[in-house]
Amino acid sequence: MQTIHFRLRWLPLALSLLLFTQGCAAAGAARSEDAFRTQQSAQEARQQIAGWIPSSSALDGAVKTLQSRGFTCRAMQPAAADLRSTTLCILGPLPDVPPMRRLATPATPVNWFVTLNSMDGTTVSNIQVSRTPKDIGG
Repeated sequence: MQTIHFRLRWLPLALSLLLFTQGCAAAGAARSEDAFRTQQSAQEARQQIAGWIPSSSALDGAVKTLQSRGFTCRAMQPAAADLRSTTLCILGPLPDVPPMRRLATPATPVNWFVTLNSMDGTTVSNIQVSRTPKDIGG
């Protein structure tokens, strides 16, 4: 009888610990899904970025969103007369892992370029996404 009482006494603690660890795992998964995937096509990257930066988003907010995901952004001279501002955001390849610490052959390094165009200088009018090397067949 004492064994059953002892086990029941620890049951709430065990359940709360289990719920806590599942919550932490879910929060970590949400953050990793929100990270920019460097090994994807330009079209997939456009879709991912469109999920973060809906059309007519504030330009400042869009820049902060990309910077929070590792992009480096800077204002550029607009290429078209109807544009008020252009911001170029670049994400280079991650540093290479030393050969002794590699588990597999590294993926091809990809450089990403995201251009945020604005016709009024405050909201995003157009987003262009490109990468080097280009997509296979692209």
